[in-house]
Amino acid sequence: MDPTPFLLGLNIGLVAALLYVLDPNLIRYVDLLLQAARIRAQLWFYQRVFGIRIWYDRQSLRQGPVGRFLRHIELQRIQRNPAYREFFQRDDNQV
Repeated sequence: MDPTPFLLGLNIGLVAALLYVLDPNLIRYVDLLLQAARIRAQLWFYQRVFGIRIWYDRQSLRQGPVGRFLRHIELQRIQRNPAYREFFQRDDNQV
């Protein structure tokens, strides 16, 4: 029977125990690194979403066919909004 796997496992266990004894905050440090990775991924995602929204708004401010189209779409959204519908109703009796 080859004792190599047993000795290798024992060595890894002893190194882990030694690290824990020397630095008891090591497990907390690894936990914080894992939490930071999740937060970094969320931050990256929201930066991309925000960047796309800013790009869209900049395009709608430009003069040209794309800008006119985006402004027209935004105006239609506002007109269809129930909160603002009364401002866009035509009253043909007032002339």
